[in-house]
This record gives sequence, structure tokens and C-alpha cells, in this order.
Amino acid sequence: MKPTKEERLYMIGTCLNLYPPSIKNELISNASFRNIYGFNLDSNLSIQNLNTSFKRSNLYASARESASSGGMAVKINDTNQYVWTLTLDSYSEFSYIVSLTKGSETFLLDDFWPFITDIDERLSIFEHECTKRQLPSEDINYWSQKLETILLSDDDINDLHDDLNNTPFSNTEQLIRELEIGASALKTMVPQNIKYYARLIGIHKDSTNILEYAKSELKIHFKTLLQNDTYVGIESALLMSSHSAIIQLLSEVEFDETILIKVFENLLTQGDLISQAGLIELGISLLTNYPNLEASIEKLLLKIVDKPANHNEQQWDLLNALIILVDSELSLLQIFQNKPTFYRRLAAFTQAALIQRATIRANVHDNKFIPNVIEQRSMTFYCQNLIDLRLEPRWLPDYQTPKQLKMELVGRIYLSALQSEKQLNQTRLGDILFDSNSLSPSPQLSLGINFMLSGPLEGNISPSKLPLDISKEFEKELYTAQLNIRGITPLLNIAQIWRLEIDHTKHLINILKEAKHKLYQTKNQDEIISILQGIAIVSAISRNTELAAELVILSRRYRDYLDENSQVSLLGIGLYAAAAHEDIDDWLKYSGDWITELVFLPPKGESLKKLKNLLEQLTTFEPRLYCTCGRALHTLESLIAELNKL
Repeated sequence: MKPTKEERLYMIGTCLNLYPPSIKNELISNASFRNIYGFNLDSNLSIQNLNTSFKRSNLYASARESASSGGMAVKINDTNQYVWTLTLDSYSEFSYIVSLTKGSETFLLDDFWPFITDIDERLSIFEHECTKRQLPSEDINYWSQKLETILLSDDDINDLHDDLNNTPFSNTEQLIRELEIGASALKTMVPQNIKYYARLIGIHKDSTNILEYAKSELKIHFKTLLQNDTYVGIESALLMSSHSAIIQLLSEVEFDETILIKVFENLLTQGDLISQAGLIELGISLLTNYPNLEASIEKLLLKIVDKPANHNEQQWDLLNALIILVDSELSLLQIFQNKPTFYRRLAAFTQAALIQRATIRANVHDNKFIPNVIEQRSMTFYCQNLIDLRLEPRWLPDYQTPKQLKMELVGRIYLSALQSEKQLNQTRLGDILFDSNSLSPSPQLSLGINFMLSGPLEGNISPSKLPLDISKEFEKELYTAQLNIRGITPLLNIAQIWRLEIDHTKHLINILKEAKHKLYQTKNQDEIISILQGIAIVSAISRNTELAAELVILSRRYRDYLDENSQVSLLGIGLYAAAAHEDIDDWLKYSGDWITELVFLPPKGESLKKLKNLLEQLTTFEPRLYCTCGRALHTLESLIAELNKL
């Protein structure tokens, strides 16, 4: 027996209620889904600062009636049955508004241009909106065909508005509005639609790393950004300055020097740190062709490298917190689940830069925001990036600090400057960038060796070969090294920057075996943790599963000696070492065995809850991990329950 329409709608509603709200709302808002199942959506549209609302269907029908009659007044009832007068009028060359009047009250609603009947004018306004919002050509073509019809349906108009608002331009405007009233929503800071990020950083197709992406997909995206308004396009592209390959691509474009100087002037006071660093790097690479950029580069460079006394270091703290917030939220949303890690991180860093730029333009300073984000989001960020290590082992979550962030961006500026050293030394830029002997960075840059660490987008990029002169000195130290912090440090430092040879890791394995996995003159707990972590990092970076196995033996010897506060650190060490296994099954087994052993020590006190929270988060991001450490998680739950009874 075929169900009635009412019964069918009831069944659909019951099924939809089984889904989480985010999925349910996404399905209901999809016009194709509604058409397939034969139901309409007629929401109430609330008017800001007005205690009333209108049925969407009534408001849209009245707007159409006014448009078709040349802007005549139309009567419309709100949901409280009060009568209003509605007119659709031209507000400017590219804008039509609805005016709602009741007695002495008048309210204006913008973005009603899709209702106008003149198709040519409608397409002209749409073209203006596309230019402003940097819409991709395929979306422009889709909506142009729709707008050529005489009338758009309510669903079409809603979808058009949603699509135009699902852009970095609209997101920035909304962020600034919310920041100015002190009520920024998480869904505004971190949009939940993958299409938004495709418009922010380009559409990923098949690139496996950032170098490939910059040479292929990103070229297409830059073409979209720069095809109409070069000034706006450059500022949008600079938000993506998280890797030098992106700046290299941008440097291949031929620019008008006056536009570049205008970008420098604007970003000097209104720019985020990622864009500022990228612009300096770009300016240095273009200095030969655009010599008038020198003064602009110098001003921006001094602002970036200034000491805390003269420059607001809180901006580095803010950018770091925003990266952690955005990346952790994207991980929870899981909209990048089928994309490589570098692509999600590029989206996170770019959106963080966009938010920082919005806070500067809104002139907002919230001292509570940074510590709140670090407290609430660090664990989520840490867990996701621990799991990412299996595929991208060269970038560690511990690298995500304000100090390292600044060192990496300033370090990239220095490396870019090295390629134009002779030219720069003839300018004042050389004094800022280089030491007196021109062989090392200027002390003003405050660069330590860590500026050479892999960046967040380089986790799966093979490092350079160890230079011969450094190799000889390193091997001399390695082959006389003992199993202590002093012996392990050179290997750890080298491994994080250059490519280790197989003989190097083999020698470390031999040291472990010959010492019978006993550390030499080491009793300090912090040193023990550092040694274990160092070996874990070397195991992951070199993909040496034998070294990872030796670490298990070494850790067993010292786990009982370490206090309960070390349990969380040990879990992280185990996940570092697990990244030596690229194969998912091997990774799951190593991780599960390590975690299970750790839990059955057993842990005590606060470390119980911390381990449980970490494990729950890890299994959320990688559900297959539950197969190998589910028993450990249940044990932790039992131990916590016992503790709560006391």
C-alpha cells in the first residue's frame, strides 16, 4: 500500500531526526534533496533589530510583484499578521533593496537584485558580484545560465545567496561585523563547507605534496584570483604564504609596480603576519625588476623582525592560537578526510591568516581569546597531528609554537634573500638581513638552527642530503657517542633537517644493543623523556621500524622509573615512533601495543583522565585505532570509575 503524502513526510522527518543536526540541516537546505523527496522549505526570515519575521515565500513573492510592476508598493503580512508596505528599489548601480514600512518604522533589506526583471541588468550586477567575490569560472557559468531565465525560484535565490556568501570575501566581511560587536561565531571563523576552502586555497585534485600543488592546481586558482582586480587578487593570494613554493608561483606573475607598492602600504598596517612575511619574500624576489619596492620592503621587514619592546608579540601568539583553533575544528568537522594532510594544513593556516587580518581591520584585542584556545583546543590539534605523522612524519605537532612560527617565516625571508645576496648588500636591506661577513643571518633576525626545520606543509617532502663537511663532523661524533642526552642530540638535530643515511640509524641501533638498552649516567627524568622522544623522532623521520622496535625495549626499562606525570608524554612518544610504520596495519599494531602496555602499568591520578581524553580523541580521528587499543580505553574507564568511588 502506497503511503499518503502526510505519512511519507512523517517518515522522512523521522529518518532525518536520526542524523546529527549538522547533517540534518545540510540535507534539508539542499534543494535537490527536497525535490527528490517532494517537500518544500518555507522558513521564517527574521529582520535584524526588529521583533518580527516574514515567511520567506511571502517576502519573495511580494518582492517579485513589486519588481514586475516597476517598483510599486505591495502589502505584506508579517508572522504576527501586521501589515507592511514593501517596495523594491534601485539603491545604486549594482544594488537593489527592499524597503519595508509600517507606520513610522522603515527597514531596508539588501541583496534583492536577483528579483529584477531586466535580465541584462541582472547579469551585469551578477558579474560585479563575481568580480568582488572572486567566484570561479565554472560557478559563474552555472549561475549565469540560471539568471538568464525570466524568474528564479525561491530555492534558486536562496542557493545563489548561499553560494555568493560562501566565499572568503563574504567571510571576511561577516567576521569583521561580528568582531566589532564582540560576538564572533565559530562557524564564521571556521566555515563548515569544503567548497569554501576550495575558493580560499584552490581545488585539490591529485597532488601529493605542496610542491606538486603549487605547480598545478594552485596555478588555476591564482588565475581566478588575479583575472579581474589584481590588487585584491594579490592580497587574497598572500593569505596562502605558508610555503615558499606558493611565493615562487606568485613571483612568476607580471605585476604593475604601483599596485605592488599599494599592497605593501595596506598590509603594513592592515595585514596579517603570514601575508606580511610572504609579501617581503615576494618583494625580495622581484626587486631586480621592481627597484622602487626597496623602501616598502624595508618598512615591512623592520616591523616583522622588531624586538618585543617595539612590536606587538601578541600577534604571533594570536596567529599561533588561530592556527590551532582552525586546524582542530577542521579535524573535528572531517571535511578534509579524503584529502592529503598538507591541503588541510594549508586551509587552516590560510583561514587563520584571514581571521587575523579581520581582527586587525576590526581593531579588536581580546586578551582572553589566546589562553582559552590553547587550553580548549591544543589536545585536539595534538591528536590529529599525531595521526598525521604516519603519512607526513617530518612535521611534529610540538613545532606549533609562536616562537617556531616566527622563526620559520623570518627564516624563509632570509633564505630568499640569500639568492640575491650581492644585490641586497648594496642596499640597507643587506644590513638588516645579513651579518657583517654575509655568511650568516643578522642577529636582528633572531634566527636559531630551528628555522631550518621542516614546515607544516613539508611533512611528506624528502629532505636534502647531508652536506659533506657537516657529514664528516657528525659521523665523527656519532661513532664515539654514548647512550645519553649528549650522544643522542646531534643525531636528533641532523635528522630533523637533513636526510639520514641508513648507516647512521644502524649505528644508533647498535649503540642501543651494545648498551643493553641502558642509558649512560642518566637519572634525570626530563633527560630520559628527551632521549626517548629523540629516538622516537629519528625512528619516524627515517622510517626505521627496527629502531622503533628498539625504542619499545628501552622504554620498558625506564617506564617504571618515571613519575605519573610522564605517562602523557610517553603516549606521544609512542605515536611519534609509530610513524616509522607507513603501512596502516603495522601502524595500528605498534600504536595499540604501546598504548596498551602504557595503560596496564597502570597510570595514576590525573594522568588517568588525561590519557583517557587523549585516547578518545585519537580514536575519534582514527576509528581503526579502537581495534588495537579498545581494551586499553575500557581499562582506563574502569580505573577512573574506581577512583571516583574513593
